[in-house]
Amino acid sequence: MTLATETNPTHERETLQARPRHKPLRDQTIVITGASSGIGKATAERAARMGANLVLAARDEGLLRELHGSLEAQGAACVY
Repeated sequence: MTLATETNPTHERETLQARPRHKPLRDQTIVITGASSGIGKATAERAARMGANLVLAARDEGLLRELHGSLEAQGAACVY
């Protein structure tokens, strides 16, 4: 983002207004690595609650399978 200058004080405002809007999370598919624990798991759970489609990846297949089952039981659309 370019900052406003004395010669163009509105440049920053124009740049911010020109940014494209993101689609709602419920209209997106998100790939989450490290989904079996920690931040990855918390991100997957939150994104699922918000209606995102999820593609989950992790090294521990057993934990990933548990998370997948839990999210699907809550109505989330996810694969691993």
